[in-house]
Amino acid sequence: MLRRLNLEQNCIGDEGINQLCRALPYMLSLTGVKLGNNMFGVIGLRSIATLLKSTSSLQSLDLCCNQMGYQGACIIADALSHNKLLLYLYLNRNNLDNRGVGCLAAALTRNQHLRTLDLQRNDFDDTGAAAFVQVLGKNDSFIRLKIRHTAVSESVKAELLELLIMNSYGPDLARRTKLAMAQWQLGDDQDTSLEQLDKSTSSAIEEEEEQTECVICFDKISDCALLPCQHCNCCLDCGKRLKGCHMCRSPIVKVLPLEPGRRAVSRTLLDSR
Repeated sequence: MLRRLNLEQNCIGDEGINQLCRALPYMLSLTGVKLGNNMFGVIGLRSIATLLKSTSSLQSLDLCCNQMGYQGACIIADALSHNKLLLYLYLNRNNLDNRGVGCLAAALTRNQHLRTLDLQRNDFDDTGAAAFVQVLGKNDSFIRLKIRHTAVSESVKAELLELLIMNSYGPDLARRTKLAMAQWQLGDDQDTSLEQLDKSTSSAIEEEEEQTECVICFDKISDCALLPCQHCNCCLDCGKRLKGCHMCRSPIVKVLPLEPGRRAVSRTLLDSR
């Protein structure tokens, strides 16, 4: 049975998309379709919207690099308002501005099923992202918003992250992650040396600095912190592959790279607060 269909970079065009969308509702085993970079326009997007409003089995849809713009975003947003099965939608590199992103955010007030939306490398800023801040208070199923390489500020990204963590893990983990990130940032802003710490703390730091080998791969140095638990004895590559902390099994919300030599000092400062 066919479960995933990849038709990226085939220049299918509007007519090809139209024919495909007519067939997909009959492919009940199909759960994922990739249609990135296929040079279709509004007509093709309307066919996709009709598909999303139907009873198709699609859970994942990739429409990246199709230059849909504001009009296309409105078409997809309207379809999302009626869809009850799609879990993952990828719209990166689609010339989406604040208005288009706002339409997509508004659709999530009616769609309580979508879990991931990829909006990377689009042309929106804090105004568009703020629409998601408002929506996330009314939608507790949406857990992942990808907005790298946009003009969204770090402060708005942090606010969105807190809301998404709240949806994913609840208020306690959201609070702990926010606190941990603030503490690490505070550590970056302070010029703290071993001489400023008490003798027992300095000894602990010196002892920990000798153990810089990653405890997972035993190859690279430990150069990252896992938030919110703040364990930091693995390398960045291993940290990114973890779903839960290897030490305490708690969920990993963020993997924070650390500069060489700063791991133990930062860790001790955090433990003392």
